[in-house]
Amino acid sequence: MSQVFLLVDDHPMFRKGLQQIISMLYPESTVHQASNIKETLEILSDCRVDLVILDVNLPDGNGIRFLKDNPEVVRKNRIVLMTMYTDRLLIKEAVMLGVSAYLSKESAPEEIELCLKTILSGKKYLNSQAIDSITSQDTDARRLNTHLENLTKTERAVLNGVIESLSSKEIAKKLGVSYRTIENHRYNICSKLGLKGVNALTRFVLENKQTLG
Repeated sequence: MSQVFLLVDDHPMFRKGLQQIISMLYPESTVHQASNIKETLEILSDCRVDLVILDVNLPDGNGIRFLKDNPEVVRKNRIVLMTMYTDRLLIKEAVMLGVSAYLSKESAPEEIELCLKTILSGKKYLNSQAIDSITSQDTDARRLNTHLENLTKTERAVLNGVIESLSSKEIAKKLGVSYRTIENHRYNICSKLGLKGVNALTRFVLENKQTLG
């Protein structure tokens, strides 16, 4: 049975180049194309697909959000996330969602070939960039947890308030203390975490939201 591919990207030239590579590797294959999430869902509902190559940024949504909102797509299909983004959180999130591979759009044809062959054989493919992102994030998480252990019980309660997007006044009311006390705790938290600058604690929470829970 010939392989069936679905290329999801809003750049026609990129899809054409990828189609040429696939057609060279699998001459008998069928290659469907979609430029957005709506078209992707229509093709997946109408056709059998062996492998989906999915971009992150699409005109009508985000590829990662699409997979979160449609978990059956991951269960029923092999997914290759192919994007220009190299954000560690994005890569790890994609792997946790169950995608079969992460590839950079700058990947050489040889790597694309290896990736496709690996996935179509029933295995997952993680290149060195994806592995480094996952392992380095795990190291960062362990380092962060070590710093958090140095916070007092009250400081952790204040940090939780910041995580919940509460203002200092709202945290003070919740904990039954003064506004100045909360500001002192925020200063101490920043000192222990090595944070500097205006709104440093808020930025820290946003950047580490997944680890902080």
